[in-house]
Amino acid sequence: MKRWGQKRSFSIVYLLVTVVASWLMAIALHLFFSTIFNTPVTAYDGQPIHLAQTVEELRQQQEQLKEQQTNLQQEQERLEQLESQANSRLDSLKDNIQATADRVSYNEEQLALATQTLTQLQAELAVAEQQFQDQQFATIARLRFLQRQQGRQGWAVLLYSENLNDFLDRRRQLALVYNSDRQILFELQETAADLERRRRTVERQKNEIALLTQELLLQKAEYEDQAKEQERLVTRLQQDQEALEEAEAQLARDSESIGALIQQRIATAQGPIRGTGQMVFPVNASITSGFGTRIHPIFGYSRFHAGVDFG
Repeated sequence: MKRWGQKRSFSIVYLLVTVVASWLMAIALHLFFSTIFNTPVTAYDGQPIHLAQTVEELRQQQEQLKEQQTNLQQEQERLEQLESQANSRLDSLKDNIQATADRVSYNEEQLALATQTLTQLQAELAVAEQQFQDQQFATIARLRFLQRQQGRQGWAVLLYSENLNDFLDRRRQLALVYNSDRQILFELQETAADLERRRRTVERQKNEIALLTQELLLQKAEYEDQAKEQERLVTRLQQDQEALEEAEAQLARDSESIGALIQQRIATAQGPIRGTGQMVFPVNASITSGFGTRIHPIFGYSRFHAGVDFG
């Protein structure tokens, strides 16, 4: 809906400039013939074209020109406001693009750090798992040996003991070895489990960062497309303003010409009558390009034509 409104605005500007240019062409031709000759104009077929007007009619035309100038000035102000809004929107989009690019760069750094941490954790986990397996193998082998030698070991401990306290001390040391092996296995298992939990956490964070980075890249691309559209809008608004400025300048020149013609008519009416005359077109041919705005036959752009072509 917003884009349709913008296109409609451009169409209104183009129509307004075209109408004003056509109207200016007719007035300019009239002023040209009336100012120089102050008489009816004769076409190439010999028929007179009556262009003489009263001072009151010229003043009415001058008022119409001023009204057109006012309309153009109002349209110019509206376009300037639209351009200001478009520039503000463009600046905001550029800020969003920069902020998004900064976040993407930060996420890429975090992603690289997470990848490095994940690689390190995987290496530590592999070492811990190997240590656990080695310790587990040694402990199981030692426990099995103690279980097989439990009966004989008891007698051996008793025989090699000097007294009952020495016997109990030796039995307690064997129990400590058994419990120590179990504790070592438990700690190794806990270390491996902790490394696995950390690895999963880093892996999840890495995936989240990668997903967020992709979303930011898509958002950045969308901001860039919107910024390009705003830049095209600003360019079109500037071109419309230039066209309005040219039309407004032409209106001012024509208004000045009409003012001079009014003064001339008043002076002529107050002075002696010098008679009348007629003029004809320079050639007996049709008009191929009139006075006013026309389309360039090669480049296709619209520009003002200050003359009349015959062919």
